[in-house]
Amino acid sequence: MRIQWALLLLLGCAACSSESDTGGSQVGAGAGGMPGGHGGSAGTGSGGTGGTETSGPTPGEDATVTLFDKRVFSNDTTKVYQDSVVTFPEEGTFEAITLNLTLACPEGGCDPWDRFATIGIMDPSEEDDFDNNLIEIARYITPYRVGGSWTFDLTDIRPLLSGEKTIRGFISTWSKGWEVTATVDFKGGTPEREPVFVLPAWKLKYVVLGDPGKLVSLTVPPASLTLPGGASSVSLWSIITGHGQGNYLNCAEFCPQEHVFNVAGERYAESIWRSDCAQNPVSNQGGNWKPNSAGWCPGADVIPWAFDVTASLSAEMLAGKTPVELSYDVGEGYENVCRPDAGEKCGYCAFSEVTCDYDGANHTEPYYKVSALVVGYK
Repeated sequence: MRIQWALLLLLGCAACSSESDTGGSQVGAGAGGMPGGHGGSAGTGSGGTGGTETSGPTPGEDATVTLFDKRVFSNDTTKVYQDSVVTFPEEGTFEAITLNLTLACPEGGCDPWDRFATIGIMDPSEEDDFDNNLIEIARYITPYRVGGSWTFDLTDIRPLLSGEKTIRGFISTWSKGWEVTATVDFKGGTPEREPVFVLPAWKLKYVVLGDPGKLVSLTVPPASLTLPGGASSVSLWSIITGHGQGNYLNCAEFCPQEHVFNVAGERYAESIWRSDCAQNPVSNQGGNWKPNSAGWCPGADVIPWAFDVTASLSAEMLAGKTPVELSYDVGEGYENVCRPDAGEKCGYCAFSEVTCDYDGANHTEPYYKVSALVVGYK
């Protein structure tokens, strides 16, 4: 029964609690070893001075990098997180970079529940701490009881995928487990848009919805980023899913809420919602996998919300002379009055059998998992 998975998810992600960092980290990735778009040199020719020649980007060689090879993520706490040190191509540009991920059942069978799962790069400038330094590159939710396969387009975040990196996978599994195989395929060539830098605006955050004592602005504090320059356009690339149930309006898993990013004074809003869960190709799974949810479906990849913010940026911001101010909010005007400290307001719980106290099953705290990257393109 799907309504009972939220506690397990919440417990499995307990490490992802609210953070106190400013969110304005300048740790990111530039083009790294990728050749620039200019080359050649001035020369002299008969009768005059030769012109400066330029050349386009140099395509990289096709490559496959293995992140995990049948790695078991289990309810043994030492295996909920798994790390791999890998080396991504440093030279060249790639027309496509694809993460291929497959889940299979380990000995003893698959976890019967749908679990939160993520893959990211550990930020070397921070402590080895999942709470504070995971730069998320892909998120998915496991199916009920069976395996599955998904692909993720990582072409736009190529600057992060260069040189030696520590990759961390996480599945909030608390029963049996999963066998994970993940590879990244690099196809040499020129991408539709060539990314030149990626900056983490906010690393993975646990954002409580509708609790006046846990303000979003404190969990996801405003960020101030100075761009490295070299980009003619910029996008914000975010991954958001909502969890928790039994609350007022049955939030956050089952209630659409407006998510808002403010970039340099401009407002960008979207209701993060998956309305296609019943069409999930992993249709042989058990459990209640068909109802639509806030940004995810059981047994599906999470689709990033990416949008162009170039029009909001001044020339000085694009050149790195003036920082870009960013903020995030969700659920403006929404208060979850079905919560333990609601006092006299207590009521309007989604299910008649629950009280305002969280019970770890039918009634769990409403929250979102949020991360965001700023991507610059040549």
